[in-house]
Amino acid sequence: MLEQRARARAQARVAVGHQTLQRLQRLDRHAAVGVSELRLEPAEAVARPRMAILPDGVTVAMEADFPNAAQLSRSDRHVRLMPARHPSFGHAHALVIDGPGKWRAGADPRSDGSVEYVN
Repeated sequence: MLEQRARARAQARVAVGHQTLQRLQRLDRHAAVGVSELRLEPAEAVARPRMAILPDGVTVAMEADFPNAAQLSRSDRHVRLMPARHPSFGHAHALVIDGPGKWRAGADPRSDGSVEYVN
């Protein structure tokens, strides 16, 4: 179905999946933006450092490898620094269909997932 749509519109289609129940919409958007707007490969897009607003609505959890994370955590008591690639940010996987027979995919390094092409 996705491949037919990509062929009809002659443009890439992005599908993003995840394995956790928390912060799913943000995680999907994060990976999709990485592929579609930043032009990253799917593996790069799902591996990007993440941040999320915690349930208190005030505190921001941020992975240590997020740009300026250390500086922000020192200057703002509402920024909680988390280890890089922390599993609490969820696990995402992305698939890009560029056209008939043209697929690219990436698995999140936060998980033990992988991508394999089977013909």
